[in-house]
Amino acid sequence: MRALGRALSARHLAQLSITLALLVMAVSAGLVSDARPVAADDDLRDPREIATTDDEAGKQVTVEADEDGADEYGRWTHRRWSRDRESSDLHVGPVLIDNKVWVTPNLDTARAVYKIQVDKMREFPERDVNQDAAKGPFPFEVKLGLKPSDLAEDAAALSACVDCNVKTVIYLHRRIVLRRLNVVTVMYIFGRENVATPELAVWYAWQVSQRMI
Repeated sequence: MRALGRALSARHLAQLSITLALLVMAVSAGLVSDARPVAADDDLRDPREIATTDDEAGKQVTVEADEDGADEYGRWTHRRWSRDRESSDLHVGPVLIDNKVWVTPNLDTARAVYKIQVDKMREFPERDVNQDAAKGPFPFEVKLGLKPSDLAEDAAALSACVDCNVKTVIYLHRRIVLRRLNVVTVMYIFGRENVATPELAVWYAWQVSQRMI
């Protein structure tokens, strides 16, 4: 019986050694990693199912862009709405709402997209460059509620104004970039200071972030 027990123990140790050896080889080959927790079919997700919806954009809006495509970074959806700043519509919500979502094939690509968009932050490229300057920029400060950093693994946000010294109505830009796993989104709003608040920008970004999970 002792001989049999020793034989079984030897066999068990041999199998364990083989298993450990295979695991080490797999890690070395990059087949096993805890640094890429993305499911194999995550790049098949439709970015349109993640992007801002018409209902979220609100009332009295005009659709400026509603498009899908693909580039070297993956599939994307871009949606944009506007309100007439010459009418009372500008009190209903932001003058501009712009959202773009990328679903990339892997984390490295998502991080690259995120960096590209963060590097553009000071430009506020979603603004109407022929009409609205982007002076500043200045910190994105949330007084109440969630902050951009609460919404995703990587987050950056910035604010700017058309003319910060105007004595009448100040128009503000708010821009948020988020990355969660292999999904990246840019959320931009523009409008009067009492409407285009950082809290509202976070609310829009939060809606999208919940669908990025």
